Amino acid sequence: MKKRMHKVVEEGGYSLWEYSPTLFRPFYCTLDKQSFVRRVRLLLEYLSKGKYKVYYLVVDKKIVGYDVFAPGGRRLKCSTSNDLVSGPLFVSPEWRGRGYATILKKMIIRHCCSDYRYIYSWIDKKNVASIKSYQKAGFDMNYGELIIEGKLRTLKQVSKGEGTNIIVRYKL
Repeated sequence: MKKRMHKVVEEGGYSLWEYSPTLFRPFYCTLDKQSFVRRVRLLLEYLSKGKYKVYYLVVDKKIVGYDVFAPGGRRLKCSTSNDLVSGPLFVSPEWRGRGYATILKKMIIRHCCSDYRYIYSWIDKKNVASIKSYQKAGFDMNYGELIIEGKLRTLKQVSKGEGTNIIVRYKL
């Protein structure tokens, strides 16, 4: 397990850890209940070219949240193989409201993304906390919109005002 989980950096009382998933262990530890659909999508991501990484934020020796990063050009059609796609991002309920999502995102951007052009993600329009976090991390909040369709949650980019989610982008 130690080969799959390693510390990337420690700064300001926080440490960033990178986990390389396996076929049967998509996360180092489970902080939230994983739906069957999410497990299937992570399995498909694992089996496709360019495996995903999971980054964990550790505070006071406790894992407070994670962010999944995958190569672009697949599920989110506006991304290319020169980009990264972020998400899902999760912070445990007992740690929310302290800015940890923003800290995690900024640490990943500073230390793990130098070989890419953009980072993309999408956020439900009603998720105000995530929207604020991505804004604080420096993401362009006006890139586009999408809707999520079907059981496997296919992403379909739509015109402004027609989506249930906003697409956000960070220029590296």
